[in-house]
Amino acid sequence: MYARTYTIAGRVQGVGFRYFTANHARSFGVTGYVKNRADGTVEVYIEGNEEQILAMHAELEHGPTFARVLEIEFEESVIPSRNYKSFSAD
Repeated sequence: MYARTYTIAGRVQGVGFRYFTANHARSFGVTGYVKNRADGTVEVYIEGNEEQILAMHAELEHGPTFARVLEIEFEESVIPSRNYKSFSAD
């Protein structure tokens, strides 16, 4: 089981990025959350196997149609899995 926390910058708020992320997360079977941050970025936390994480990464790099991803950073979690039961969009 892997976990990553992403910070995504660009035109990522107000363009359906959270909805887009939640839909892909559910289709790939990962758990975690997506939320807007006060600084205009979007934070995404994902738990899943390596294949699921890489598939989500590819989707996050592009985002929905009206988004413009300028920068994507991530950190591998070094803490134990948070054991999310589903994926939520705050």
